[in-house]
Amino acid sequence: MIYQGKAITVKPLEGGIVELNFDLKGESVNKFNRLTLSELRAAVDAIKADASVKGVIVTSGKDVFIVGADITEFVDNFQLPDEELMAGNLEANKIFSDFEDLDVPTVAAINGIALGGGLEMCLAADFRVMSATAKVGLPEVKLGIYPGFGGTVRLPRLIGCDNAVEWIASGKENKAEDALKVGAVDAVVAPEQLQAAALDLAKRAVAGELDHKARRQPKLEKLKLNAIEQMMAFETAKGFVAGQAGPNYPAPVEAIKSIQKAANFGRDKALEVEAAGFVKLAKTSVAQSLIGLFLNDQELKKKAKKYDEVAKDVQLAAVLGAGSGGAAGIALAVQGHVGAHGVGGHSAADGLGGLDGLDLAGGHGDQDIVLIRVGVQVVKVIVGQGVVVGVELSALQGGQVQLAVVGVVVAVHLGHVGPDLGDGDVVVVVHEDLGQDAAAGALGVGGGAADNVVIQVGAAHGVAV
Repeated sequence: MIYQGKAITVKPLEGGIVELNFDLKGESVNKFNRLTLSELRAAVDAIKADASVKGVIVTSGKDVFIVGADITEFVDNFQLPDEELMAGNLEANKIFSDFEDLDVPTVAAINGIALGGGLEMCLAADFRVMSATAKVGLPEVKLGIYPGFGGTVRLPRLIGCDNAVEWIASGKENKAEDALKVGAVDAVVAPEQLQAAALDLAKRAVAGELDHKARRQPKLEKLKLNAIEQMMAFETAKGFVAGQAGPNYPAPVEAIKSIQKAANFGRDKALEVEAAGFVKLAKTSVAQSLIGLFLNDQELKKKAKKYDEVAKDVQLAAVLGAGSGGAAGIALAVQGHVGAHGVGGHSAADGLGGLDGLDLAGGHGDQDIVLIRVGVQVVKVIVGQGVVVGVELSALQGGQVQLAVVGVVVAVHLGHVGPDLGDGDVVVVVHEDLGQDAAAGALGVGGGAADNVVIQVGAAHGVAV
């Protein structure tokens, strides 16, 4: 074993060719977190120091290749001063460049999804072989940033400016046949043939049949466009992409500007241009918001998956709200999943009037729970065996509202929910004011100015938010 860590190993195969394998312990996917980057630094140094190494193939021990950077680390990293954030970015880029500069041929074997930093790792290799079922892409613009591990530098020098702009500005995932068509990969094979194909390609490069240094050279040089070609390509692209992205999403256009600024520089200087633009975008409120939404969505999916395994069918859900918009919309979303009672109207009295025949303090199962927000407090009324068996108060903090249908319940995620709301709580918020007496009377609890009504369908058959 040439190198062994918790995320990366390097072991000999045959004929002087070694396998650099990504397999992050304790995780279902590979990602570039601090540990993985640190070990990639050590692995590249170990390969460079071993004179017996004649070639490298890069593989994954997971079903995916590498899904990208660890986005959970973005929150803290993006709070760093500009100079420190840029220095860290350039230090990470130095690892990829040192891998690219190895004296031996390198081949990436893309077995599954390779996104963001995962694809950028592949771009640093001399050759890329891709499974027919894999997908590649640079989705960073969806987080309000653009590729920061050399994607805006290497991709346009490999597949041309127009293709690179489309890939980066759209952030889409690309199928194997599309990647092969534009030249992002050199071969597409059946999944079971991937390892053998990568090893064969490395052997041919070691034997001199393939010139890996010639394949590498364009990535180290300027873009092969003259001044007029650059103007036509970039100005047209910026105008079109700006029209598609709109004024509130600067990342796609900023990515094009970065490619344009770096067009007349070699790799190392071009990476500095990329890093400067990356830091600029990382500091925007757009990036902070989109990253926050992404992380909240991932957390919701993680918890939903956990609770979906033990979920029971919901038999009854009541939506309280004055005004037809919120109540009707949520009731419509609930329909087909549970027996929904949507209550709409133009006033508090009209809205609650539709509750005739629906006794919130009786006729429920032992898992029905109703919540009503009173100011900044939440009154949790727990209904068991047809009677109110408990009332709890807890703080509820507002936040971004995101509607999601998960399993048999409808959840509106409020961002940060007070600690007294336990695992399994699913809340739906309907705006519009409800009168103190009407709201309290409907639930059989003490009053207060209730400006939002929240319903929850029992913790035992819901999902946590």
